Formats: sequence, C-alpha cells, structure tokens
Amino acid sequence: MLRKIMNRTTPILNRQALLQPTLEPSPPKKTLMERCHQVYKGVIRCHLETAEVLEVDPFPRYPGAMNFFCIFQDFWVRAGHLRSAIKSSDMEGEQDSLISTLSTPLILATSTFITLDYLSMLGWISHPISIFLNPLHIFSVILCIIEGSFDAVGLSRSAEFSSLFDFKMLKNLALFRKTKEEKKRNQALCSILSLVKGKKSQFESVYGKEQTGTLLNCLSDLKVGIDRLEGEQKMEELSRAILSKNLCDMEKNYLHLSEEGVELVAKRVLEKERHKSPEEQEELLALRLKEALNNKYKKLARRVRPWMADEINGKIPSILNGLKSLSCEEQKLATDQGFELMEMARIQNRKKQIIHVIGIICMTLAIAFFIGVMVGTPLTTLIVLGVLVTLVGFGRFLLFSGWLDTRGWHFSKKSLLPLFVQKRLFSQESLPSSS
Repeated sequence: MLRKIMNRTTPILNRQALLQPTLEPSPPKKTLMERCHQVYKGVIRCHLETAEVLEVDPFPRYPGAMNFFCIFQDFWVRAGHLRSAIKSSDMEGEQDSLISTLSTPLILATSTFITLDYLSMLGWISHPISIFLNPLHIFSVILCIIEGSFDAVGLSRSAEFSSLFDFKMLKNLALFRKTKEEKKRNQALCSILSLVKGKKSQFESVYGKEQTGTLLNCLSDLKVGIDRLEGEQKMEELSRAILSKNLCDMEKNYLHLSEEGVELVAKRVLEKERHKSPEEQEELLALRLKEALNNKYKKLARRVRPWMADEINGKIPSILNGLKSLSCEEQKLATDQGFELMEMARIQNRKKQIIHVIGIICMTLAIAFFIGVMVGTPLTTLIVLGVLVTLVGFGRFLLFSGWLDTRGWHFSKKSLLPLFVQKRLFSQESLPSSS
C-alpha cells in the first residue's frame, strides 16, 4: 500500500521540481576601482561650475599708504580662496592664495613705514626716527618681489598654455579660408608652409607621416597655382583634422580627466574611506571626481579668464560633433565656429600674458625705487622712478579693467566704471561681454 502511494506521488513531486525556477548564482559585485569609470561618466554629464579663481589685482599691489583702505577686505577675500582651494585640493589655487595671503603682513608693515616716512618728511616726527625707518624699506623690496613672482607664475602658465596648441597654424588656416585677397592668401600659405617645414618631425609624430606629406604637397601646389580647386578641398579636410586635434587637446587637458586620473582618485577614496559602505564610497568618489574635474577647469580659467572658459566648455562638444557630421553645411559651420573659438582663446591668453608682463615691469621699477630710497639716490631719480611706477600701474589698471574681459582686442570704456554704476547707466545687453 505504501509503495503504491509513493509511486503515485513521485511523478507529482518530479513535476513540481521541474516547475520551480533554477536559481543561478548572482554575479559578484564590482569593486569601486572597477566602477570608477562608470561613476565618472555620470559626473562628466553634469555641467561644470563657473570657475572662481584668484587673479592678480588690476592695479599692482606695490607698497603705499593707500593700501590701508583695502588691506583687510583683500585679506578676507584671499583667505576665503585659500580655504576653498585647500578643501578642494586645488594645488594651483593653494599656491596663488598662499602667496597672496602671506604677503598681507608685509603690506601692513610697509604701509605703516611709508606713512611714517611721509610724516617725517612733513616734520611731524623727529629726525632720529626717520633715520631708523630708512633700512626698513627692505620689506617693501621683499613685498615687490612676492607680488612680481605672482605675475611671473601667471606668465609661465600662459606661456605653457600657448605651447600646447597650434595657435599660429590655426590662425593662418583661418585666414586662408576666410580671405579672398590673393596677397593675404599667399602670405597665409607661406606662413603655414614654413611652420610645417620648421616642425616637420613634430607634425609627423602628431598627424602621421602620410598626412604631413599630403599637407606639404597640397601647400606647395596651391602656392604655385596647380590644381587649385582640388588643393583647396584637401586643405579644408586637413584644416578640419588640425582643428579637431586642437579641440580634443583642449578637452583632454582642461575639461576631462584621463583614465589614470580617474583611477588615482578612486584609489585615494578607497585608502581614506575603506571603513565606509560601498554606497557611501561611491558617493564620495563622485564628489572627489567632480572636485578634480573642476580643478582642471579652474586651470583653464586662470589662463583665459572664467567667462572664456565657460564659452570653451559650452561650445567644444557641439563643434566636435559638427566636424564628424556627414552634412557638408554642418561641417563648414562647425569648422568656422571652431576656428573662431580657438582664436578667441589665443587672444585671451595673449592678453593675460601682456597684463602679467606689465605687472612684472611695474614691480621691477618699484624695487629700483625702494632700493634707491635706502641707498640715498638723488631726489630727481626717485621722482622719475615714482612717476614711472604710477604710470605703469595705472596703465595696467586700464588694460585689466577695460580690455581683459572684452571679446577680441576691443577696449571697453564702460568697463572702467564700477559694476553697480554700469548696471544703473547701461542696459544689460550693452554691458561689456564678461560671460
């Protein structure tokens, strides 16, 4: 009887076993190092924040009694930049803010000494005290060296930026494409040809021997007037390739993190936050990646100004997509926009270099002035040096305020006015471009 019951129930049990789904082992969870690139893709989709960076002052901060009116506000602003840079691990920001913040005690001391010096010249303090004050102008020399070094660092960054891109080549390619005058086209061709021949090995390493050879042949044919139509078509293709390479370099250097950079950030998060859950580690990783990306973006802002960095970040993706388009019209439009963008970046970088050079000249003259005060240089020489320092400093102020934040080489008189005055007197559309 028991055997019959077992025989009847066995098929039912077997059918139920067949109907039950087979549970496969779940795949092992990826580690943070394996997920870091996926997290970075989510971060890169977010819009980069407008970079706020510490800049040199419009009017050079050389020693003077007038510094009393702004020293404490400047210190508060610069200390805030230093805190922000330390918090986000912004190495360039830390360097700039630290130099600038540490110079504040020197500014306070030199302003005091100079004020006392003025009082001694007016006869309001005794002569022995004025003799004691004279050697203390060494602090003014030290302050000028520190402020000059700030400009020197900015100048070296601007020079390093310009060396990363083929700005001369792009400028001449844009001129060749844009102008219809035969003389200017030939000048552009000669400049491009000399650039390629002068840096042939560099071009071959970047674009390849075949493409460099094609470019040279095309330039030579165009110069002597052989196959002009076909040569211009080839030049257009080569122009797009060179432009695309430079735009990609801009993205690589200032708008994206490399794979090694992403993995390095993930490694640091794992080392510091190993006690936290995987979800918390992933959140921290996203935050650190965003900080690292913004630090790169700030480097671009220091070299071309924040408003120009915003424009580059906003336009490069669409331009690169347009260059890859199958539509000839879209390709031409993207090429025009790309050349214009790179030319604007070149101009902004060049203007930054000029501003820094003027600052260095101003501080050099100021150093000569204070050394002259200490060694007893004739009064006429000191007056000449003092006037030169003031004129160069004022020239730097005019260029910084009315020229640095305008498009191209245009000088805006409106920008010399305080911002609140500009807003009251002019409409928003007529204000100088600074965004």
